[in-house]
Amino acid sequence: MRGRGAALLGGLVLLLLVLAGIGSPALAAPSDPPASCFVQDANGDLPVCDSADGTHWTVSYPDADTGSGIPGTFIGLMVAVLMFGLIATVFTVIWVRRSAREAGLDPDAATAVALIDNNALTTAYIANSVAKVRRAEPAAAPTASARLDTLQELLDKGAISQQEYQDRRTAILDSI
Repeated sequence: MRGRGAALLGGLVLLLLVLAGIGSPALAAPSDPPASCFVQDANGDLPVCDSADGTHWTVSYPDADTGSGIPGTFIGLMVAVLMFGLIATVFTVIWVRRSAREAGLDPDAATAVALIDNNALTTAYIANSVAKVRRAEPAAAPTASARLDTLQELLDKGAISQQEYQDRRTAILDSI
């Protein structure tokens, strides 16, 4: 029984070794690359030699154009920057035109300034703010009667002299 068990165990070990590939050509020590892996092309470049199993070699020369030109990442970045600039310009024009309309200014002229001048956004904001203040109702100027009453009060309090009173009274009456 003992002999049978040892034979069975030895058979299993051999089976595992075969299944694991030990002793197969694929796991043999890799061979040296062939001489063709050391031959330069017309540009003086060495080929790329590759072996998946260590025994069969693939020799390939890089393309002559490899490495020249603009990398795709750089082109993608430039396209993204250009798109951002275009979107920012569109939003700037929309905002400046709206602000110009609110300020009572010519939207076309404001757009032209916004596209030419670096400080156009600040200018449009200030113009809009000034126009809002300008559109506010101005305080009504006091009437001549109210001004004469104020002048009489100043004379009665002694804040102005009789001569100043007469000069100002004449000026108020002349403005009517």
